[in-house]
Amino acid sequence: MRFERVGLASASAIGGAIMLFACLAAMSGCATPETIEGQNWAGSPATPLSETYTPQQAMRKDVDGWVMLRCVAGPEHRATGCVVIAEFPLGMGFGDAAMRMTDNIRAADASSFAELGARVPVVGERFDMPLVFCEANHPSCAAQKHREVIAFKMQEVPVERLVGARRCAEAIAAADQIGQPAFVRFIASRCAT
Repeated sequence: MRFERVGLASASAIGGAIMLFACLAAMSGCATPETIEGQNWAGSPATPLSETYTPQQAMRKDVDGWVMLRCVAGPEHRATGCVVIAEFPLGMGFGDAAMRMTDNIRAADASSFAELGARVPVVGERFDMPLVFCEANHPSCAAQKHREVIAFKMQEVPVERLVGARRCAEAIAAADQIGQPAFVRFIASRCAT
């Protein structure tokens, strides 16, 4: 499976994507290494086996997906304190896979989300990091998942504004309309503080 980080994104900071490409046809016995691309990936560009990061269920079902992490920028652009705020499709394990990758994520490039006014976060600032999982033989996957991530961000921004205005009941209702349970939980936890 090929994996790409799509970018950094937050209320104001978003980064360049990470893409992961691997063989998802685990049932056919492929042992293709994963290839990881993106300016914000600090780990090895290839893994020995396709299941290092790729969720097994997604491999068995030949499913591509994406995750949006919310992190805090640490020293040397390290992603710290990450939580999953959205994943698609649900139930495939992409959120857990993304969390296993956080040690190698850096918030150093926001170019792939320039259309959203993206910028690299400063130390202590929250940012969103999209991660895209694509099967190596799905050539249009990366572009499609990038569009899906942008669509999520366009829906997420008004919800964040409601939270900022302490209109939490409206924010939770709006988050629920997006269809991302992790995002609803994230917004509810922000409203509780």
